[in-house]
Amino acid sequence: MIKNLRQWRANHEELFEEDCTVRYEIASNLEYYIYECYSYLPKLTGDWFTDGIKELEIHHSSNKPNCFKLLGSVWMLGNESGSIIEPFEIDITLNPLNDQYFAKTKFRFGFKGSNRPSKLTKYNFYVAGAMDNRPRRSCDWRIAIELSPPDPSGHELE
Repeated sequence: MIKNLRQWRANHEELFEEDCTVRYEIASNLEYYIYECYSYLPKLTGDWFTDGIKELEIHHSSNKPNCFKLLGSVWMLGNESGSIIEPFEIDITLNPLNDQYFAKTKFRFGFKGSNRPSKLTKYNFYVAGAMDNRPRRSCDWRIAIELSPPDPSGHELE
């Protein structure tokens, strides 16, 4: 995803193989990234998995060339639980000297508690509501974590 964000910063409309845009590549990477973050919380996840990014917004400021804000909704499917749309908000800071890890990531995902929407069916698929009503404070997200790269010295953090 680091390569894709840098390409998006340079040229939003760049095409990849099979006429896919860099935005499409970022959305594909995000789907996997969100699934991986979500899967670390088995009590919350159960049988849920991601099945597409909707309404992806990518924000970037020329004043902070290595900082990105990714907003959107992800369609979550459950084996026996139906479908829901969950909002996400991810702040990413790239390390200009390292293409392997983000310098910092703030990952916020899903509605917490009573703010959680009801399950979706093919008849009430409403993505915009998830974005419009997404939480504004970290304590109102279902998951709100900050990730940093591994310690380069190889020592565990205490």
